Amino acid sequence: MLQPCRLCGVPSELQESHVVPAFVYKWLKETSATGFIRFGQNPNKRVQDGYKEYWLCRDCEKRLNAWETKFATNIFHPINENGGQRIRYGEWLLKFCISVSWRTLLKLKEFGLEHFTEPQRAAADGALTTWAKCLLGEQPNPGSFEQHLLPLDAIEDTSAGNLSPNINRYILRTVDLDVVRSDSIAFVVTKMSKYFVLGFIDVKYPKQWRGIKIHAREGLFGSGDFTMPVKFRDYIFDEAKKYGASVAKISEKQHQKMDALMWKNIDRVSKSGSFQAMKHDVRNAGKAAFDVHRPKKPPG
Repeated sequence: MLQPCRLCGVPSELQESHVVPAFVYKWLKETSATGFIRFGQNPNKRVQDGYKEYWLCRDCEKRLNAWETKFATNIFHPINENGGQRIRYGEWLLKFCISVSWRTLLKLKEFGLEHFTEPQRAAADGALTTWAKCLLGEQPNPGSFEQHLLPLDAIEDTSAGNLSPNINRYILRTVDLDVVRSDSIAFVVTKMSKYFVLGFIDVKYPKQWRGIKIHAREGLFGSGDFTMPVKFRDYIFDEAKKYGASVAKISEKQHQKMDALMWKNIDRVSKSGSFQAMKHDVRNAGKAAFDVHRPKKPPG
């Protein structure tokens, strides 16, 4: 049955598409201690992949895949393997970021944007339309619906406040989709490991965000200075605490399964990204880093 492509509108045999690119999940599994991934919404269930939707025709799926390959090859894998690089990018990076923000907002809109004001809902519709035009080559840049790419790394300085004991596992090892709003700001967040793609919807003071805006033609990415509002830093810290509260719900049965897998291949564990993230948290929080993911049983 032919249905209109959500991007170009042409009736087509729609392809199954990832909301967050598949290479992110593949990397997380390959670098995990157990070879599996779990989502915060249902931490007792092991999964192999993320959200998939029948949204795109074959041509549009190929279009997005080309930009995903560029990002994975030129930024995601090189910086994950050898951080601290500055990488020159072309127009493909803006297209990639727009494609990610477009898919995330499309998905989150299905769940509802009830917490948005009416002007913000209208702006969200405008963002989707503008981003689609950019992806189809009908518009050269997204205008006020900017794309920002924030690369974070392990946090070693604990002077920033009351950090969650699992802050580094959250930053380095999770995927998340979210839409953030206040009276003066609305944007969509796609977290892919330590990369945060921010798609501006209605941001009153964009100059508060410096050094992470992705330009239409070319630029340099990585290891540069950047600034962002303190409230977004606090948002990241709050999300890390929510993640910790979620994984604390993993059952003892599931813990036993994970333990068995890890003892079966201890070499994999010691080389895994999961273990490296844990080491950062242990340096910061000591024993509390373990208690977040495996809390003590209640007395009695």
